[in-house]
Amino acid sequence: MSFVRDTSLEAFLSIKGSLGAMQQVVYSAIANNPYLTDRELVNIIGLSDANMLRPRRKELLGKGFIDDAGVRECSVSGKKAHVWAITLGVDNV
Repeated sequence: MSFVRDTSLEAFLSIKGSLGAMQQVVYSAIANNPYLTDRELVNIIGLSDANMLRPRRKELLGKGFIDDAGVRECSVSGKKAHVWAITLGVDNV
């Protein structure tokens, strides 16, 4: 699968109607800040807890809108964690 570094407005607009408000926030954060961990995304979005982000991120992953882009050390926790990126594919564009 391919990953998109820049926000794809066309792709976002094509899926926007199928996403809830918080899913849109998480999708936009990942589109604008690819290859971040959950905890790093929480800081970008301004949430108080990663558990507020994870259910929406899992839903986006399940729908094929984002993909696991690897593992690296999280700048927040200092532990190894998965990073996320927008998936470019026919199912979501």
